[in-house]
Amino acid sequence: MTREGFNRSLGEIIKDQLYLNEMPTVELSVRLNLPIEQTEKLIDEQLDVTEFIASGLERVFNAPASFWMGFTRNNNVLYMEQV
Repeated sequence: MTREGFNRSLGEIIKDQLYLNEMPTVELSVRLNLPIEQTEKLIDEQLDVTEFIASGLERVFNAPASFWMGFTRNNNVLYMEQV
């Protein structure tokens, strides 16, 4: 992930990665081993990133789990935590 991703929400980044990888949400759901409903909640920023989800996103999008774990809930949207 590039530095520009730091000012964007989790949902925006996942949507961009899905688009860039030409991957439907249902495929992401299968790869993450999550029910489609939970995957949709993750994309809609209504589900917190757990270690399990971060590890799955790392496998799918090739960005470290620590990147995905850096997102925190702020005003009901997950944004990258500023260091």
